[in-house]
Amino acid sequence: MKSYTYARAFQAALISIAMIGSASLARADALDKVLGARNEKLDLVIELKVVPHDLIRRIAARAKEAVARGEKRRADDNPETFKLRLQAYHAQTAPLVDYYRSKNLLRSVDGMMPMDEVAAAIRRVIGA
Repeated sequence: MKSYTYARAFQAALISIAMIGSASLARADALDKVLGARNEKLDLVIELKVVPHDLIRRIAARAKEAVARGEKRRADDNPETFKLRLQAYHAQTAPLVDYYRSKNLLRSVDGMMPMDEVAAAIRRVIGA
């Protein structure tokens, strides 16, 4: 079975998200089947570990700073939208953590670090 390089895995993930939609166990299983039919597989899945309460504060601060600079606040850049997304994550996406952990594909990165450190950690995980 062929193994994806980072670029191919990223491309495949984007394609599968576009084809399949938001993440769920059924969609992860469907992705496995699509890749298996092509004699391909995922090398790994990266989980960005975050603290939801801290993210809500960051979003509120970012929106406030944008308004203070005279910029238009993004419609989705508010705590209420984040809370809805977080509910959807827990209902649909969170079960994928155990799914990919059971396949020994899950790698976790601290998503609360500064952006450049998160990017560096992801590069280390994928060996880039």
